[in-house]
Amino acid sequence: MKPIHHVLLPFILSVSPLAAAAQPPAETAQAEAVYKDVQETLGSVPTFIKLFPRESVAGAWAAMKNLQLSKSTALDGRIKELIGAAVASQIPCRYCSYFHEAAAKANGASDEEMREAVAVAAIDRQWSAMVHGAMTDEVAFRKDADKMNRNLARLAAAPSTREPGMREAPAAQVEALSGQSSVEDVRRDVERVFGFYPGFMKSVPDSALPGVWLETRQLLFNPQTKLSGKEKSLIGLAISSQIPDRIGIYFHTKGAQANGASEVEMREAVAMAGATRHWSTMLNGLRVDEKQFQTETDAILQQMGKQGGK
Repeated sequence: MKPIHHVLLPFILSVSPLAAAAQPPAETAQAEAVYKDVQETLGSVPTFIKLFPRESVAGAWAAMKNLQLSKSTALDGRIKELIGAAVASQIPCRYCSYFHEAAAKANGASDEEMREAVAVAAIDRQWSAMVHGAMTDEVAFRKDADKMNRNLARLAAAPSTREPGMREAPAAQVEALSGQSSVEDVRRDVERVFGFYPGFMKSVPDSALPGVWLETRQLLFNPQTKLSGKEKSLIGLAISSQIPDRIGIYFHTKGAQANGASEVEMREAVAMAGATRHWSTMLNGLRVDEKQFQTETDAILQQMGKQGGK
C-alpha cells in the first residue's frame, strides 16, 4: 500500500489556491482573450466591458463587434448608429445617446440627420401612446396600414407627387394644418395623402390633431427630408420593436418593404434596437460613471477613426 501522503498530495495540490492560480477557470481565460481582442479593435478596454460578467462577456463582445462595428453588414455604420441614437433617445439612456450620436457623426451623419432620427423616435412614441391608449383593434389597424402604404406608394410613383403638397406645404395649407383653420381641413389633407381617413386617427382629439398630423406628414411622409423613406421606416421599425408595439412594427415593416428595404436590413435594424437596449440596461444598472464613459467613448472613436484612415 502507498503511504497516505502519496495519496493525498495530488488532491491537496489540485484544490490549493496556488494550483487554481496556475490553472485559471475556462471563463477567466476566455475573458482575457476577449479583452485582448477588444484592445486590438478599440485601442483600449473600456470600463463597461470590464464590468460585464466574465461568463458572458465573450457573447456580448461578439454581438457588438459583428453587428454594430462590422463593415460587412447590410446596413452601413451611419444608419446603424442613427438607429442606436433614436432608440437611446426614447429609452431614455444618456450613455447610449452620447455613444451613438458620436459614432453616427464619425460615420458621416449630419446634425440634421441626427435631429430627424430622434424626431422619428418621438413621433413613433407619440402615435404608439395614442393608438394603444385608444385600444385600437389590431386587425382593423392592419387593414388601414395596408391601404395607407398602398396609397403612399402610388403617390410616390406618380409624377403628380412633385406638387408642393408633400414636399413643402403652401402657406394656406400650413395655416390650416397648424390649427388656425378648421380641423376638417386637416382631415381632408389626411385623405389626400392616404386616400381615406384611417380609423385609428378618429380617436385623436381635435386640439391635438393639426399639430400631430403636420409634424407626422412633414417628417415621415416628406421625401425632402435628409433621411430617406427607407431609413425613416427602419428607424420606426427599430423603435416599435423595443417599445414593444406590434401595431407599429406592422406599419413600419410594410413601409420599409415599400421603400425597398430587404429582410436582412430589417432584421439588422431590429437587432440594433435590441443591442442598444442590452447595453443601456448594463450601463444604467451598474451606474457606470458618465464622465468616464464619455471620455472612453471619445478615445475609442478617435482610435477607430485612425484605423479607418489607414
